[in-house]
Amino acid sequence: MEHPGATLVGELAIVARATVEPEAFADLYDYYFPRMWNYVRYRVESSAIAADITSEVFRRAVDRLRTFDPDRAPFAALLFGIGRNAVTDHHRSRSRHKSVSLEAVGDRVNASPQPTEIAETNETRQELLAAIAGLSERERDVLGMKFGARFTKE
Repeated sequence: MEHPGATLVGELAIVARATVEPEAFADLYDYYFPRMWNYVRYRVESSAIAADITSEVFRRAVDRLRTFDPDRAPFAALLFGIGRNAVTDHHRSRSRHKSVSLEAVGDRVNASPQPTEIAETNETRQELLAAIAGLSERERDVLGMKFGARFTKE
């Protein structure tokens, strides 16, 4: 199993190739997509929004490939920097346009659990979301990197 903070084998060559052969970017996308999606999902309110932001992150990354300098930072730093900025942009936009997503409402029909189990799960989820919401932006970012993107301090 790969080390959680590991980079893609041959990454620099793949990045260089992707600047002239756009289809080579697929290797970077395939490798980093699950980690980026998890990172973003830890920071936003729904899976649908996480998917939208994650696709925007990779679009921006493609646009920045030609200016990427591997001597300054690894590709993951570029990618997760874009991800952090995209999440920040989302939160800024959301604060200007207040709304509640259907997913956040939590009324999901599920035939198997009992009503008391659903209530307990929803209550626990709401407590967790409230606790996370009480964290600073930096603390939420660290949680997203640690548990969403599986980065370690090693």
